[in-house]
Amino acid sequence: MVKTFVGGLERVRPILCLIGFSLSVAAQSGICPRPSIGGTAGDPPSVRSTNRKLQINFSFRAALGLYGLPRFCYITPDGLQAPTLRVHPGDELVITLRNDLPVSHSESHSHQSTCGGGAMAVSSTNLHFHGLALPPVCHQDETLHTLIQPADPPFEYRVTIPNDESPGLYGYHPHPHGFTEPQVLGGASGALIVEGIEKHKPEVAGLPERVFILRDQRVPGINQSDEDAGPGKDISLNF
Repeated sequence: MVKTFVGGLERVRPILCLIGFSLSVAAQSGICPRPSIGGTAGDPPSVRSTNRKLQINFSFRAALGLYGLPRFCYITPDGLQAPTLRVHPGDELVITLRNDLPVSHSESHSHQSTCGGGAMAVSSTNLHFHGLALPPVCHQDETLHTLIQPADPPFEYRVTIPNDESPGLYGYHPHPHGFTEPQVLGGASGALIVEGIEKHKPEVAGLPERVFILRDQRVPGINQSDEDAGPGKDISLNF
């Protein structure tokens, strides 16, 4: 059974102010690691709920990558990068997110924040649970007024997977207004699987499963109109 989450499903045209930000992460190494080009693509690591709860800590980081674009990633304390989160209907999911990006001094825009604080900028972030039926309130799935800034205290997301949530593939990724696309396609996106699909489709029980996360990052110097007809984008599979 193959499940695919395409990180670019939610297209939000970014305000691209990444030059100064890229320079600020250029000296960092070993952050947001990537396998060698042409290597074998393995599954992302998985973390499963136990006793009806999945609790995990994420550090949101960035480093300079291919083409001079910043890479973004969620890293757990034990070094897992954007693990697949596996839960069941009715489970509680608790994510503590620390924004460890460097402070950006590039362009920002005013934004009324009622959950978190500061101006919306390239180093601002938050978290969105793609596809899940969750309320858009602070500390759950609210993205319009939630801002987590560098050096802010860790921010806790605490949600309950609805009992009637359909089993299947969902996702988690940042969704700061105006800056979503470079963070998501730069690597800050992961799969979230609600288990139990074999109860609805018994014929898939026991089938082998692979999780593929595709990202299509834009390459500097290529016009958007030429991406499909010309050299295209920087495509990555599970990083």
